[in-house]
Amino acid sequence: MEDYSYFKTERFFIDKEKATNNINLDDLLALISNEELKELLINRYDLEQNLVIEIDGIDQVFDHVKRYVKRFDLLRLEVADDQVTSYIEFDKITNEPRYKFSIASGIEEDVIHENLIVTATYDSVNLFYKDKDLTQYVKSLKKHKNMSNLLDELNVSWKNHYTRNPKLVKKRLFRILKHNDDYYLKSINTNSYREYGIKESFVVAILELFKLKNQNSNFDFEIASILLSESEIDLIISKKKGVKLGNEGLVKNSISIRNNDQGNASFGIYSTLEIYTEKGLAEKIFLFPNKDDQSIKTHIKSAHTVSADKFVEIHSEIGVLLNKGEELKDNYHFLKDTVDYDQLRQKIEERLIVNNSSFKGVDGLKDLFKRDNAGHVDNLAKLLSLCGKAELLDMNSDIRFKLRYLISNVLLYNKNSI
Repeated sequence: MEDYSYFKTERFFIDKEKATNNINLDDLLALISNEELKELLINRYDLEQNLVIEIDGIDQVFDHVKRYVKRFDLLRLEVADDQVTSYIEFDKITNEPRYKFSIASGIEEDVIHENLIVTATYDSVNLFYKDKDLTQYVKSLKKHKNMSNLLDELNVSWKNHYTRNPKLVKKRLFRILKHNDDYYLKSINTNSYREYGIKESFVVAILELFKLKNQNSNFDFEIASILLSESEIDLIISKKKGVKLGNEGLVKNSISIRNNDQGNASFGIYSTLEIYTEKGLAEKIFLFPNKDDQSIKTHIKSAHTVSADKFVEIHSEIGVLLNKGEELKDNYHFLKDTVDYDQLRQKIEERLIVNNSSFKGVDGLKDLFKRDNAGHVDNLAKLLSLCGKAELLDMNSDIRFKLRYLISNVLLYNKNSI
């Protein structure tokens, strides 16, 4: 039975009582299969065998990353357009529709793979059909079983088209995940796409943080949040020392180390603020400065086509971006004396209740910020508590980042844009 849980982004917490707070360097480097990148890291960080890396909670985060990394094998198949057809399969138990691709033939280096049936994941259906301007039509066919046969007719028409016009057949890179006898289409790219995924970002980030820690004994940080899926990591690192917000809570400088390798997404480092109330760490939130609002650089990111040197170089900005909050804090709206906190709650609510809201599918989110439920929010602690509870709700990663940016723009700039 196919297991789709690894494609959903999950939040993980560190159990401080059970953490050993160390891992062996050799185990960390063993996550990297790219020998060029591994050699580059060994030379850049002057690494020695049997080195022990000590960071609070690192052993537990490592175990989570390793579980995702070891789950699948990756195939990079070069596949011609006329070698692929698609169809819809309805689950016999749940009746849930799944898009499948039938690949007659594909080449990985000198190995030919034939007659593969792969399940579409992430945005792969859109990536397959977008050049044909058929994405919306194809996605509409899953609504009713009796419409799925229209996809068969579409396959026939394109097969005939390629037969009549062989010069129009293109080859594309199909990135396919394999687990036992199950295959999943992760994305469709060009051959310039390089495999920098969650394991590469995790390893390089940890090596950079460990280097900074060894260079400066006062460089004290902690792992504040971990979001993971097979293709996505959001690792938030915060300074341990925070600044009190009166009697309402603490604010800490942070960075978000992100990588999404589902398709045409990016990886990078983002300056962040971690804020939590005096009630406890469970209600902390993360705010992201608007990159267009200041001349100060608050992030650095790139596509997955850069060299290994460039990939590592981008992560060397971790130490710089971790201090950006100090330069920006005088401009943050929620720190001003004239703030109407209930008005800020209302600005968030306005974006949640509109008819075309991006947050419709998130249970409890709209009710959380309603005046009837929240009451009159007359201080920062109440507002932060609401935002912290929203952070803990179950939602997919795209929606989570939209919510974070909505809350960030309201609290930092008094604007409810996303």
